[in-house]
Amino acid sequence: MSNASNFQGDTPANTDSLTNKGEMSSCRAVTGGTLSESVQALQGAPVLLDLQTDFPRPAVQSKRIAHTSLSVDADVLKDLSAYCETQGLALPDALLAAFALLLARYSHQADLLLGALPARKPTLHPAILRYSLSDTLGFADLARHTREALGTAEMQTHATLAQLCEAMELEGSSSHSPLIQALFIPGPGGTDALADFDLALRIIDSATLQYELSYSVDLFRPTTIERMGGHLNRLLQAAAEEGPSTIWSLPLLTPAEFQTVVFDWNQSDAPFPQACAHELFEEQVRLRPEAPALVFGDASLSYAELNVRANQLAHYLITQGVGPEKLVGVCVKRSMDMVIALLGILKAGGAYVPLDPTYPADRLAFMVADARPTLLLTQQALSGLVQQDDIPVLCMDQEIPGLTGLPQDNLAGRATPDTLAYVIYTSGSTGRPKGVALAHRGLSNLCMAQGEAFEVTEDSQALQFASISFDAAVSETFVTLAKGACLHLIRQESLRSAHEIMSLIEKSGINIVTLPPSLLSVLPARPLPALKTLVLAGEAWSPELTRTWAPGRRMLNAYGPTEGTVCATWFKVDAAVGHSVPIGKPLQNVKTYILDQHGLPVPAGVPGELFIAGPGLARGYLNRPELTAERFVTNPFCQSYSGRMYRTGDKARYLEDGNIEFLGRVDNQVKLRGYRIELGEIEASLTAHEDVRDAVVIVREDHPGEKKLVAYVITSAQPGVPVLKSHLKSTLPDYMVPQAFVFLNSFPMTPNGKVDRKSLPPVTSRA
Repeated sequence: MSNASNFQGDTPANTDSLTNKGEMSSCRAVTGGTLSESVQALQGAPVLLDLQTDFPRPAVQSKRIAHTSLSVDADVLKDLSAYCETQGLALPDALLAAFALLLARYSHQADLLLGALPARKPTLHPAILRYSLSDTLGFADLARHTREALGTAEMQTHATLAQLCEAMELEGSSSHSPLIQALFIPGPGGTDALADFDLALRIIDSATLQYELSYSVDLFRPTTIERMGGHLNRLLQAAAEEGPSTIWSLPLLTPAEFQTVVFDWNQSDAPFPQACAHELFEEQVRLRPEAPALVFGDASLSYAELNVRANQLAHYLITQGVGPEKLVGVCVKRSMDMVIALLGILKAGGAYVPLDPTYPADRLAFMVADARPTLLLTQQALSGLVQQDDIPVLCMDQEIPGLTGLPQDNLAGRATPDTLAYVIYTSGSTGRPKGVALAHRGLSNLCMAQGEAFEVTEDSQALQFASISFDAAVSETFVTLAKGACLHLIRQESLRSAHEIMSLIEKSGINIVTLPPSLLSVLPARPLPALKTLVLAGEAWSPELTRTWAPGRRMLNAYGPTEGTVCATWFKVDAAVGHSVPIGKPLQNVKTYILDQHGLPVPAGVPGELFIAGPGLARGYLNRPELTAERFVTNPFCQSYSGRMYRTGDKARYLEDGNIEFLGRVDNQVKLRGYRIELGEIEASLTAHEDVRDAVVIVREDHPGEKKLVAYVITSAQPGVPVLKSHLKSTLPDYMVPQAFVFLNSFPMTPNGKVDRKSLPPVTSRA
């Protein structure tokens, strides 16, 4: 599990500032001495402990606290006592070190600040201990350094937090205490200070390691604090048992918790057909030949008619060299030709590469040059967008009438579950899109799993809304046709009209719709009695959206990266759901793992990076073996389906019931309006402009529910917003063009020399 992401975003600050007489220390009291010395010792330190809370942090801290009395298990205490004796430690040294380690593991912060009230003279001015936890640090050294730092703090006079903040020019916040939010109290005193902090550990009995955890009731549930005590116990047990192990390899989970999060919550195994997606469609043709399969405007095709057209195209494609592992580019307008092309390619044994004709010509040219398809399927009006000298082009609106003399029968045995089905391009962090290669096995599993989860039946009327180059279109198209339902295509010119979208849903009696939440939020709320299943994907959404649209229908939250064949988890939304809608539990045959930066499973409630495994896992990235090796890694928990798992780069946590809550990205990728966007690709495109010296792009939400892409640009000669937008539109799709631009002379920087994205200024006027 190498190359794991650091959730803090920056590497720990220069550890030279943490040395004591030339010797490296994992913990040091940094607020003794003069005020200027304290400020110097705090340079580069994170001023907020990034603990995941049960409730959103209030704007104003209420200072309401509760207390939970805990103790170390008797059997653990026995082993720990023996361990401490051999290491020359006292029991409280181990407990306080374990508490610091627990907070580091919960927050994924190797550099963190904790407060300490010295036992001999508890005051309202706590010392600040700065921890710098290296990958090779052992627990005994951590405990010794903690003891030494507390001893030093006993003999020092400390500046108040207010004095430190003023000297450091830190803005105060009414939502949390400044600089430190967690506190050690090695002895029974100091209770007057507790209300100011999110969390505090106070030792009650040093001999038996009885202690008390005090916590803000605005932030934490009692069950979370009790679980925290269990993890403290587990760390102490592991330290005593495993001796020289590093602090990051000590397990947090009890054996029972490990069984639950790794295996019990992954009980998703179910049989699924070994047939390919087009063969599932062919089975529906056999069962329901006259049933409507495809509707576009006033035209429609039955299952039998659609099958005949796709078969004739498939027979023709075979004569053009299309077969297993051969790529075929598809660049057609939203029309019946689009669905016929996809089915025809799969029936011929080939794999399709979707090329949305609304994308910029340069982007399409890159995708074609990178994929090197055997053939390009397009339409006469679009042929100039994708035509390359050495790749044959078939214009479907001219050639298809000539195919009527070709055989109409199905082609058997052209593809297997392991055959490549499609390659879809997603945004790339290096500034160029990357092609994700997916096989039939995952597509067949998707058809069966989503068909069941979404309750798709032969009577269903489903909307095909997503772009052909967006993987939601894979689900809309193939799940619908595999279950014998009817697929309704919406015209390109109607996609941006809320009125026309609603009119089509009403007029056609559509009962299954998949939309990004940002689009649903602008649609007028109407009864829509026919709409039974509403699937939202790609973004978080507000409770108000749930309250508006959930009553009277199945409202589902679907999650999944392209690399996992569209969907990995799903959640049925209740109208009374809280401030955050979970992404749910694994889809049929999918496995999910939430791991820390060292590859260890995290407990419920603790954030980590989400990994997925199962039959839908992509082969990897086309022509990108290094990136494939980085993102598709060995699965140490399950050897089925090639024993791999995909690191999504998404930050998530398990809730107490096993549902997963999405928390954002651990890297520089975002999801906006349902699209996955690599901010680095936009930045690379901006800096390609001759007048742009540097650029940073972020997603801002200055007003609740109003997320937008904002570009911060340093220029040599200010080209103006229209020029930059025009430049970006020549290489990027519209959804990747920032809505606002801010011109700066320099970027705010962290002490580690990186752009401080959190300090970028808000947009003061519309661009």
